Amino acid sequence: MRMKVHQKRTISTKQERVILGGIGNQKTQQTAGMQTKPGFVTVKEDDVLLLTDYLQEALHREEDLRMKLTSLQRSTATLLHSSEYLWKSRCSEDLLKSKITALESQLQVCMKGLPQDGVKGLLVDMEKEKGEQDERALQAIQRGTEERAEAQGKILNLQEALQTARAESTKWQSLCEELRGSSTQLKRGLDVSTEQLQQLHTQLELSHGRECELSQQLDGVQQQEEEELRSRLAQLEEDKRTLSAQLQEARDMLSRRGPGELTTRAGVVSEEGPAVQLFKGDDHMAGQLWATEERLKMKERDCVELQTQLEALELECRFYQSSVTQCREELRQLRNRRSQKPSCGYWLVLLLLLFMSGAALLVGLCLCYPLLTDYFQDIYMCLEQHVEDYLNTLASSQNSGCFRPI
Repeated sequence: MRMKVHQKRTISTKQERVILGGIGNQKTQQTAGMQTKPGFVTVKEDDVLLLTDYLQEALHREEDLRMKLTSLQRSTATLLHSSEYLWKSRCSEDLLKSKITALESQLQVCMKGLPQDGVKGLLVDMEKEKGEQDERALQAIQRGTEERAEAQGKILNLQEALQTARAESTKWQSLCEELRGSSTQLKRGLDVSTEQLQQLHTQLELSHGRECELSQQLDGVQQQEEEELRSRLAQLEEDKRTLSAQLQEARDMLSRRGPGELTTRAGVVSEEGPAVQLFKGDDHMAGQLWATEERLKMKERDCVELQTQLEALELECRFYQSSVTQCREELRQLRNRRSQKPSCGYWLVLLLLLFMSGAALLVGLCLCYPLLTDYFQDIYMCLEQHVEDYLNTLASSQNSGCFRPI
């Protein structure tokens, strides 16, 4: 049946397609014939549009027919299936009826052949079996109910455990998110700290370069000053020698002429007009000798002061060099300890190093430009005050954990 219906439908669809194809071919042939005979027949655009509309409607109808055919095929398939199911059910019903009639005939034969006592015994046995089966069924039902109750209890326990696990999972998820946020913050802080460390390293390198330049400048300035002082000392010694020789000559001349002549000449200047003019040269020489002695004393004092200044400058340079070496040693120690214990003293040492380099720079500038000493002293006082405030804040109770005295 199915094959026949399917064949009929396929034949009908083929016929429809052939008919539609013939119509389309006829139309195309007509249009081609109209176009192949120019001058005799003219085709309007409205006719062409109508033909296209008709073709579209035909295609839509063909699609609708195809949909209907598919729905009909489905409905026929369902009808065939239901008819087969009904036929099978009816056949099974007929078989059951025949079996029931056969069993009834067999029962009647057995009832006729068996006595009533045997029938009663069979009934009693059947009732006993029924009671036993009922008891077994009740026991099975009780067992099933107990197992069901146990299963329900287990289900409840599992649900509670599932709820607790979900709560713990939510807690762990929240903790994981918090840890992720903290890890991201720590990464950002680490990146910032690494950038700061790189900047500080660059600053340290620059400070080392400046320190080397300043040390070279200081050495050059010291050498120049030492050379100037040595030249001045040599000149002063030569002047001293010449003046001492002149003084010795004057003293020898005075000792030859006699000590009483000067006193008598000083008392009798107004009386002896022409004689005073003779001794004026000696008095002038004595004044010059006294003035040269005073100059020598002043130059000796200047030399002593310059020597003291040189010693003070050397002491300051040694002090700054020792402080710079100490800062370098502390930096090395901090670099060695940084991999094990990062501390806040690193920043303090860096600040102190920068402060010491700035102080060395200020000393060099003061030596090169003495007029800027007052200005740099004011700046030094301000910086010292800021450093003291920073050290006090570090030594407070809030930052007591990260403070390490130097």
